[in-house]
Amino acid sequence: MSATLRIWDSWELLGGVKGDEGGSRSKPIELTVDGLIEHKVIQLATSTTITLWDSSESITNFDFLWFQADQDLYCEVTADRGAEVGTVVFGFIVESNTPFRLIYDDALANFTANFATGTADVIDRIRLRNVSGTTANIEYCLIS
Repeated sequence: MSATLRIWDSWELLGGVKGDEGGSRSKPIELTVDGLIEHKVIQLATSTTITLWDSSESITNFDFLWFQADQDLYCEVTADRGAEVGTVVFGFIVESNTPFRLIYDDALANFTANFATGTADVIDRIRLRNVSGTTANIEYCLIS
């Protein structure tokens, strides 16, 4: 049975040289999803890494992933962990109290800097590492 997922996305700049805004608070992005959901609050001790999602979990792919933590986290996204095409790992910092989201688990493997080549692939794993010095409280939601 399918379900509809609605996601609102907007921003507003107050002050500065010139205030501005974008996105929409009234018209959401709408996705048709299976309706499988995992929504949890977890803790991650400092100097610890967890796998937030892996394609071998009960939800094997996703249409929406969202998380927010009260500490800065390192996030690592791996495409083609099974090495069918070529493993691509991408890492970045997600600052505390800043929501992070992905819509769909689509990725490219083996692409060049100018995107001249590449193979359509999917994300296989998402890991988080806490190096803040304090236990992180993480709320996350995964929807397929």
